[in-house]
Amino acid sequence: MIRSRHTRFALGVVASLVALTSRGQGQTARAALTLADLVQATESALDGGQLAHHLDFVEQTVLDAVQSAQTLSTASKYDRVLNDEALSLALAQSALLRSVTSNDFARLLRKGGNGAPFLKWLLARRDQLESFLTALQPGDKPARILELWAALWAGDAAGREEYASLALACALVFDEPVTVMPARGAPATVDMRERYDFFRGAAEKHRLKTDVSKLPPWELVWVVDAPVPDSELQWAQEHVGLDRVGWSKAYAMVRYRMDKATQGETIHQKYTLEEILRKGGICLDQAYFATMTAKANGIPAMILYGEGQSGAHAWFAYKASAKTWNSSTGKYQSDRFATGYASDPQTRQTIKEQTIYFLSDPQRRASEYDQASRLTWLAGIYLARGQPQPAGAALEAAVAKCSRHVPAWEAYLGGLKQANTPPAKWKAVLQTARREFRDYPDMLARLGAVETDALVDAGDVDQVLKSLKSQARKLKADSGERTDLILENVRRHIKLLQDGGNTNAVAKVYEKSLDEFGDELVVFKSLAGEYFDLARQTGATKRALDKIDAVYRRSANRPTGDFFAIEMQARLTDMMAGFYDADGQRNKADKLRDKAADMRKRAAAAHRWDR
Repeated sequence: MIRSRHTRFALGVVASLVALTSRGQGQTARAALTLADLVQATESALDGGQLAHHLDFVEQTVLDAVQSAQTLSTASKYDRVLNDEALSLALAQSALLRSVTSNDFARLLRKGGNGAPFLKWLLARRDQLESFLTALQPGDKPARILELWAALWAGDAAGREEYASLALACALVFDEPVTVMPARGAPATVDMRERYDFFRGAAEKHRLKTDVSKLPPWELVWVVDAPVPDSELQWAQEHVGLDRVGWSKAYAMVRYRMDKATQGETIHQKYTLEEILRKGGICLDQAYFATMTAKANGIPAMILYGEGQSGAHAWFAYKASAKTWNSSTGKYQSDRFATGYASDPQTRQTIKEQTIYFLSDPQRRASEYDQASRLTWLAGIYLARGQPQPAGAALEAAVAKCSRHVPAWEAYLGGLKQANTPPAKWKAVLQTARREFRDYPDMLARLGAVETDALVDAGDVDQVLKSLKSQARKLKADSGERTDLILENVRRHIKLLQDGGNTNAVAKVYEKSLDEFGDELVVFKSLAGEYFDLARQTGATKRALDKIDAVYRRSANRPTGDFFAIEMQARLTDMMAGFYDADGQRNKADKLRDKAADMRKRAAAAHRWDR
């Protein structure tokens, strides 16, 4: 029978893979697979549409290499795979092939003729492939990102190697449209290729404060995402000549306009960087100006929003050096902000400013981080083949290799939960994790939630409550200023009690929390609103209002001459009026509204022009 050309080619690919697999019998896996072998097999699989066979081949090759080292110690049995260029590339190929569906690969290979040569290039380069895999976040669309990266790669043959990180960062950001802000008339979007060309050209002309060819993509996303036309970036390069470490000065370059803050005065017509600098603005304008001019000069930066004792505020964070971020510029310490929030340019999700601590963690740039990533991908192979025990061993080795590798810890803890791990093991693992992340309150809070969930699954309600109380004490002692984390703990505690139908205990938690943390006005506003809503449902508004009003009188009536602090107190007074209104106590409500009006008159007379 005469076979088609395609069928004969496909069978040839399979035969070559079998030959590669069997060649090493009686030898080590290292001798059985060379980098040239792997690249050739990869190209043949791409040409012949045999990626499923190729996935099986590379995974089996990796597993055989690990199996051959089973007699070695736990610390070294994975070294062959972790340190061998061909085997570690095979491992990364496996992770990619499992993250993209066969239909997506087929579409990418057909897309404009760029897909096949791009994938051959990417799948032959371990560093680039690993950079892609470690930059991905939950919710990302890997196939779409690869498609965009392929387009930039095809359009820049001369710079595709040097500026691969820049191209990948653009693909990570522009998988969703980047809208020019503020919108004027019909919505406009930033063009991905133009943005890539802008920063590539600026780098070639040495106009940037950083080397964008060396910054990792997970930091460059905070550069290329600027929601402004390239003309704005060009203006910033020409007119804001600060040193990178001193970019904090850009915030104060914008004169603060109290008339806009207090009266809503419209002072900008075009809202360009030039106009903001010339006319001034409020905190948000200062943060916007500092952030956009930093990005224009190749410095990763983000606008941060938060709420403190004086209400809402905006400041900014930027990467001040190769190893550190500065997130304190414009963040008034007296306002006691628990955290700042930003929009992640890659996922469009709201994140906390503490995310940058992980970006600047020294482990993120260490070779051990890459090795831990490889062990995480190895665990993925085992899990895909229904082998949870070796998967858990690989993840345990990963967190031992790099103790603050968050994705490895997430996978490891998830595996322990699925395996119904005994309490003693949970306790030991969580103690280790807490020790490693002792300087990272957000991760400690996450570990607390993991512990609580494990206890809930075990049905040990008493231990859950003890755990939550213990976590609350530690949070208050170790990071009392992080009231956002304290609130999260309180809400976990309340949810558990509500699920058990213990309404009286829920009320006590609210009351105790208001007593302990009510001096923080943001916490008071949140807890008071939640407690009153609960009280209305249970018919216990008198008890709730007595407690809420007592804390309000203590916390929200402190003498101050600051306009913003007075305005915050007035908003809380309006909130209290709303509570009494809802409870049918109109006289009290009216008196509180009159009090809020008087506060605003006092605030208007207390303008602070130096904020």
